[in-house]
Amino acid sequence: MSKWEMMRLGDVLITQPKSKIKAGDGNISGTYKFFTSSNFQNKRINTADYMKPSLIFGTGGNPSVHFCNEPFSTSTDCIVFSGIESQLKSIFLYLKSNIFLLGEGFKGAGLKHISKDYILNIQVPLPPIQMQSKIIDIFDCSSTLIEKRKNQIKYLDLLVKSRFIEMFGDPVTNSKGWGMKRLDEISTTRLGKMLDAKRQTGKSTYPYLANFNVQWFRFNFETLNKMDFNALDRIEFSLKYGDLLICEGGEVGRTAIWKNELSDCFFQKALHRVRCNSNICIPEYIAWVMFFKTITHFDGIITGVTIAHLTGEKLKTLKIQIPPLALQNQFADFVQLVDKYKFVMQAELEKLELCYKALMQKYFG
Repeated sequence: MSKWEMMRLGDVLITQPKSKIKAGDGNISGTYKFFTSSNFQNKRINTADYMKPSLIFGTGGNPSVHFCNEPFSTSTDCIVFSGIESQLKSIFLYLKSNIFLLGEGFKGAGLKHISKDYILNIQVPLPPIQMQSKIIDIFDCSSTLIEKRKNQIKYLDLLVKSRFIEMFGDPVTNSKGWGMKRLDEISTTRLGKMLDAKRQTGKSTYPYLANFNVQWFRFNFETLNKMDFNALDRIEFSLKYGDLLICEGGEVGRTAIWKNELSDCFFQKALHRVRCNSNICIPEYIAWVMFFKTITHFDGIITGVTIAHLTGEKLKTLKIQIPPLALQNQFADFVQLVDKYKFVMQAELEKLELCYKALMQKYFG
């Protein structure tokens, strides 16, 4: 890499107009990819504001960078740059391997932000033109294998979705006419502990789940923050096998089932813990009901003018259709069977991603 030319990003990137779309306007489905300041691209939208190959940088929270060479949109908390596609890909790969360069640019009290000027002044090594195509071909091949595995996992999720509709009908319209109950009639709910930096002593520090740790039907443990939980807190904010963790904000209602992946782990106020009454409902069923409820924004009970929230009181009032418990258990058995295949696919995906990281280190480390 010593022969690679150091380039200032401002000399090769072209700034694009800023988006006016709010992060909350993204959906789980849509024609185009929708990028926010998150490290994860998992939202869609039906309008495309950008058509050229581009780099997308998140401006608030944690450092993030994405490359996209198809029509897309972003939220207001992103900065978009276009340029020569081979250079954009090389810059993207280098920054992904050296994400600390972006991290050093986040400044300010509370929620930190990065500026456009800081990004444009970053210097990165770019390979010679004749090498760019070769390197990019290697990474494109690796990325294609990774995407195939991800698509296989998505297909398994679609199988579960189809099976749910077949067994229970549409939970939004209650097409099979099941009896309805409020969520607080079939479970207990609790918001997590509020993070108060002034009260942190460091004497009883434990990891906790935040909003970004909860993805649909799974958890992401790459970044796990810690704070103080005293003896009473550890009882109040404990997690048990089968607890549902539901996002209060962000992608409102995003849900995963806790299966004791970690010991001594608790949860923050950005999440609701829901414990099912096992005589009435099971977590696998409720988790998928929550997935379908996002389509109607939870029957209009979400509050907030600029930022959407699902408050504890509103969550308790959510109406849930209640099919027979035996039918719910049949569905859970099907989910368990699919999860076994997903486990194998996920293991293969992780191996491919490790190889990808090794390539990143070789060329851009």
